[in-house]
Amino acid sequence: MKTRLTSPKGTMFFYQTEHLNLDSSVIGLSKVFGQAGLLAWSIAYNNKFKKTSVRKLLFILQVTIAVFMMSDVFFVKGIYKDLGVPDSVYVTIFSGLLEVLFIFKLLPLCVLLAQLCPAGCEGSVMAFLMSAMALSVILSGYLGVALASLVGVSSGDFSGLGVGIVIQAAFTLIPLCWISWIPEMEKRVEKKEE
Repeated sequence: MKTRLTSPKGTMFFYQTEHLNLDSSVIGLSKVFGQAGLLAWSIAYNNKFKKTSVRKLLFILQVTIAVFMMSDVFFVKGIYKDLGVPDSVYVTIFSGLLEVLFIFKLLPLCVLLAQLCPAGCEGSVMAFLMSAMALSVILSGYLGVALASLVGVSSGDFSGLGVGIVIQAAFTLIPLCWISWIPEMEKRVEKKEE
């Protein structure tokens, strides 16, 4: 009996561990690699990108996420394996980075919200943002189940996984339609000490 899989993230995890028989240490190593990438991004943001437009940063990050998702299609189709890249290397590098790319977006967004928020309301605004993000994770999980069912992905049949990933990547680009709503912040003038 074939069982339906949960969400695209859960489906990819199942595909990597059960279908490709990758060791759980590879998945763990991808998490470590991703967290190292997150640390590097935090340092790079603080040193180089803090003065870059938030709108530009979010645009680049959203497109990068979609590109990484499309890369998963080539992974599922076995193209990287045909080019000589072992599945374990792909999962360690790209899966870890894709997972933390979603967290990357939070840093410039939180900085922007802190700048726009009226004094004294910062906690309420951040609580609302975190609640909205939690709701989006729950909704995306349910929609991911519907998508997996729609494309026919199950525990024994991954033939529709590539199509599901393409649809997911396309939906990742939808927020770019509203990127112009993000205000451009004026550069703050630092006071020089006399």
